[in-house]
Amino acid sequence: MDENAAKLEIIETARAMLAKGLVQGTGGNLSVRCARGMIITPSGMDYDRLTPDDLPVLSLGGELVEGFRKPSVERGLHAEIYRRRPDVNAVIHTHSVYATAAAALRAPVPVLTDNQAVLFGGEVPCAAYAPIGTEKLARSAAQALGSGSGVLLANHGALCTGATLAEAADRFAASDAVLSADPRWTRISNTHWRRTPKERNRYNTLAKTACDCLAFGSGAGGRIAGHSFMTERRLKAWEERIEAGEKPVFALLKPTPNWHLMRTIASSVEQGPFNLKAIGEVFGVDVDRLAKPLLDQWVRAGLLEKSGDVYVPTTAGMFWHVTLAQFLVSSLTKKLSKDASGLPPQAFESVFRPVEEGDRSRES
Repeated sequence: MDENAAKLEIIETARAMLAKGLVQGTGGNLSVRCARGMIITPSGMDYDRLTPDDLPVLSLGGELVEGFRKPSVERGLHAEIYRRRPDVNAVIHTHSVYATAAAALRAPVPVLTDNQAVLFGGEVPCAAYAPIGTEKLARSAAQALGSGSGVLLANHGALCTGATLAEAADRFAASDAVLSADPRWTRISNTHWRRTPKERNRYNTLAKTACDCLAFGSGAGGRIAGHSFMTERRLKAWEERIEAGEKPVFALLKPTPNWHLMRTIASSVEQGPFNLKAIGEVFGVDVDRLAKPLLDQWVRAGLLEKSGDVYVPTTAGMFWHVTLAQFLVSSLTKKLSKDASGLPPQAFESVFRPVEEGDRSRES
């Protein structure tokens, strides 16, 4: 296959992955081996907007051969597998819901079906944890993959290989179906599952809310009094700043208007069923009325179902929960910004405080 045909197949496969819910937004990455090394998806670019010119060509040493876009941060991971596995011509890495949930347990997925045995040749191993975009992750993943065709990346996602890109994509879809069909898993949010009542994901539950969260480690994100921050993403730079006694902060963003209210709404949507009427009563803002036209549209589109005052995401809604949360917050922010001065103080506070009776009387 020539490079132009390979680029077109990458774009087609990337869009199919997005449509099937195997990736969210710009997450994940995929590549194909070529005569000059490999062709890989660019970093941080929507799959629906990709054109052949957007796909960079790299040598298997990681050097840019052709292209103007920044290659995926996981280019080293793809190159390492191609160097070790001459039989592999395509690599796909995603953050699909079920595979990521399994990866969070840092345990292999046993053989559950005949189809899984045929596609993966046995259980799917889990590579030891390493930060994203690092040589350590590339080595860990390639070693765990061995001669197989799929591997989980601890606390990260999954990676599959194939003789062709279509074959690799089919393996991802199959692994996602295997995990969703396993009765030993219980959903605890849109994207997190557990196998026993002892397993909880407190960080991923609380970090999505408006509570303060201190970030540790390279590339971690946190929040203090509404100010969002991220630590240095480059591991070496992070280590150098730590050794120098400096705070390794990479970016700091000030709170947006009514950030506490918006963060509470977004976290509720991301966790599963949500009740905007109840949230509005706590903050003294009728967000249920403001959001009703949009939510009614999502109900008609099959993304949500309504039970009383509670909106329950369908399977399609669960796949797109991040996009739904972002769009809902964006819509409400625009409507509330027209008269932000009328918002009660609870919308801006870092520490949760319910509406008092006195507050209600002042609003009327």
